[in-house]
Amino acid sequence: MLIRLFIFVLYPLVCTSCLLNDKLELDWENQEPLLVVESYLTPDQPYELSMVESNQFSQDFDLLLVEDATVYVRSDKEERRLWNILYENKETKSLINYTSTQDTLLYENELPKTYNLEIETKEGNKLKASTETINQVKIYKYEVNYPTIKVWFNNAENVNHRYYSVRMANLSDTNPSIKNSYFNLSSGENDTLSLEIPIEYPESSEIQLRLSHLTKEHFDFQQSVLQARSANVDPFAIPTQIKSNISGGTGIFTYYTFDEVTLTLKK
Repeated sequence: MLIRLFIFVLYPLVCTSCLLNDKLELDWENQEPLLVVESYLTPDQPYELSMVESNQFSQDFDLLLVEDATVYVRSDKEERRLWNILYENKETKSLINYTSTQDTLLYENELPKTYNLEIETKEGNKLKASTETINQVKIYKYEVNYPTIKVWFNNAENVNHRYYSVRMANLSDTNPSIKNSYFNLSSGENDTLSLEIPIEYPESSEIQLRLSHLTKEHFDFQQSVLQARSANVDPFAIPTQIKSNISGGTGIFTYYTFDEVTLTLKK
């Protein structure tokens, strides 16, 4: 997602600048590569990480995968090495180039309070990040009142991380269309929260609804990406800086939880 964003945000801006001033010179060769990292930890899934160089531009505007880096995810309970293995995550359609050999994050007792990311590239560049863990979100019930869906779920234990996203996919389509929405519920004090989400799919569609509990850093990152995309479409919009928690690069290292239901839309 972020990898594609750099292509679609930066490339049109560069081309537009060249049209406005044909004397503009861009010395890409002297620019230091910006390392872009994305890693989303969640229970019962492998540790996965994507890392590329974002501004090593060739005539074909290539983005380069960062290979042979040393990548560790550490906590007070364990240390995991992530290995340079390239594949596509079939669910998210994202490109992964570092992953663990073990396939679970879930502990029998309790999660660590934080996970720490440490990366050293073969050129000696060092990147670091840290994320808090957050409690499991649980959908208590849902109600379809076409054209909206209302969902009830448990509030976050940590008042600093009461942020959520809703992902809806139309499973009735051969190539399911997906819509993501993000919500700041930091003012919610009740034990149970609710969201009312508009439906943009035809009646009788089979919908998968995923509710995710996010850290504040995750929420801020996604919001800044959305704003940057909007600014790219609107030439009068103020450029947006991507909010990152990666020291020595940019991107996001975070932990999240989710719950999901599958339902059929009816009036």
